[in-house]
Order: sequence, then structure tokens, then C-alpha cells
Amino acid sequence: MFYANILFHFFKKQSNLCYHLIMKTLKISYIFLILPLILGIIGLTEAQIPMSDALFYSFSMYFVAYEGPAYNYYVEAARWLAPIMTFSSVLMFFSYYRQRIYNYIKYQRNDSVVLYGNAELCSIIKQSLNNPIIETEDFEFVKAHRYILCGAEEENLLFYENHKEKLRDKKVYIQCETLRSQLISNDNVKLFNMNEISARLYWNKFDIKKILANIKDAHIVLIAFGLMKESGQDHHGLKI
Repeated sequence: MFYANILFHFFKKQSNLCYHLIMKTLKISYIFLILPLILGIIGLTEAQIPMSDALFYSFSMYFVAYEGPAYNYYVEAARWLAPIMTFSSVLMFFSYYRQRIYNYIKYQRNDSVVLYGNAELCSIIKQSLNNPIIETEDFEFVKAHRYILCGAEEENLLFYENHKEKLRDKKVYIQCETLRSQLISNDNVKLFNMNEISARLYWNKFDIKKILANIKDAHIVLIAFGLMKESGQDHHGLKI
């Protein structure tokens, strides 16, 4: 029981990493999965075992149920590889479906949110939300009640267009820099610009009118803010 708890917490912590790795190497995993079966059949048939028995014995190796001798190196390799592949398959199944089950549970709440796009921006938004966050791989569509698209404008629009019917009754927030709201007619879609939001929050915290209330002939200089500087100018009507 002690070792089971250690394994559980370890794989729970590493599940996201395992999930991404598994999805990228899934085809290779299938090859390794049937490799012990192939080796077992080759080795046993070389030892003059009938094909039907060789197939049965090779399958039994996956469950550590083979009790026959190691006739040759093929059989010996299959005996060791088969249980390893069985254990790996169980871990793959657990890692893959664990996230789907968690997502389904979170979806049952009416305030569930799924984030897409820029990982850094998603992380910032995630920290400010109390909603249950549904995890997803890249721009894979998953069920949620709110969608926040933080990727490039082209990716966001493509995702929205591809799933417009599914998103019809959902709240959708799309990060954009240049698009205008009239391009999307659906009332449930809101466009937002993180530079404008950041600039607005900054100037609300450091109210320039209060700072300059008792200062005459003040000069304001914004350095190295890029698009955020422009957003700040637009928000306060500054002329730099």
C-alpha cells in the first residue's frame, strides 16, 4: 500500500507530461506493444511448438502466466518485455483517460472554462480565475461553458469558424490586436486586447491625473512598452 501511494502521487504529478509524451509516441508504443508477441511466436515456433500453442503462450507472457522454458533468446526476450509492455499500457490508459475524466467532472459545473493559445498568457489568466479550468492539448475542442482564446488571431478565428455551431450557446472570449467586433456577429462572443487591459489596469492603479494634480509643465515619457504604450496613450489620450 505504501509503494502504491508513492506511485499514485508520482504519476499524478507527472500526468500532464506523460500525456503529452504518450500522444506524440503513440504509434511507436503500438509497435513495442506487439513486439513481445512477435518474438514469442518466432522463438516458440523455432522450438517446434505448434503455431496455435505458440500464439497462446505468447499472449500468456503479457500476464506473467507463461511457465515453459526459455527455448531460445527470442522467448527469453519476450518473457521479459511482455510484462513491461502490460505495465506500460496500464499507465498509458490511466494517463490518457484520467484527464478526460477530470475534464468531464469539471464540465458538469456551469462555470467551467477552457483556455487555448499562448501558454504564458493562459497561465496569467488562469491564476486570476476561480472557475474550474478544463485542460486541453493545443487547439483540440473540448466541452466547456466558457472559452477563452489567447492564441494568434488567425488561430483564434480558425478555431471559432471550425466550431461555430458548437460554440453558438457558449460564452467565447477572443484575444485580438487588430480585429473589430463587427467581424463577429454572434452576441455571445467578446473580443479583448491584453495590451489595452494591462494599460487600463496600470493607469487605474497609478492615476496620472492625481500624480500631476500639483505639477506644472510636466513631461511624460513611456519607454520600451511597445503596443502597451500605444494602448496607454489611447486610454488616457496622452500625446508623447
